[in-house]
Amino acid sequence: MKVNLYQMFVNDKRLPYLETVRETDCEDYKTYSSPAKIAELLKAVFGVDRLAEEYVWLLCFDVKFQCVGMFEVSHGGAAQSVVDVAQILKRALLCGADQMILGHNHPSGIVEPSKEDYFITERLHEAGQLLGLPLCDHIIVGGANRNGYFSFRESGVLKE
Repeated sequence: MKVNLYQMFVNDKRLPYLETVRETDCEDYKTYSSPAKIAELLKAVFGVDRLAEEYVWLLCFDVKFQCVGMFEVSHGGAAQSVVDVAQILKRALLCGADQMILGHNHPSGIVEPSKEDYFITERLHEAGQLLGLPLCDHIIVGGANRNGYFSFRESGVLKE
C-alpha cells in the first residue's frame, strides 16, 4: 500500500491545500493495530531512532485504521519541538482522516514524556474529540539507536 507524505501550503487566497512530497510503501503495515507497529513504521519511514533533533509527525488513518497520510508537523532542537494543535487538525481534516496518531522522537533515547508532551497530548485529544477526530495515541520513539518507545494509550493516559 502506498501512503503519501504530505506538505501543507496555502494558495493566493490563503486557502490551505496539500501536496504530496513523496510516496512511501507501507505493505508491511497495512493496519496499525499496536503502538509497537507504529514505532516501527516511524523508524522505517523517517529514521526517527537516528535523528539528532526532535521531530513531530502526524499519522492519519481511515475508519479501518489504514494510513491515509503522514505529515511532518514540527522540527525543533535536541530537546524540544513546538506543536500547534490547530495546524495538526487542519492537516488531518484536509487528508480526510477519521482518526490520528501523533508521533515524535526523543534524540536522547529516553522515552519518558515531558510535561509538555502530556500537555500537548491532552489538548490534541480534547480538540480532536470536539471534531469527531480522535487522537488514538501519541508515541514517543527513543533516539540514539535505542529500541524503546512510549505509548500514551498503553500507559493509560489516553483513554477512549
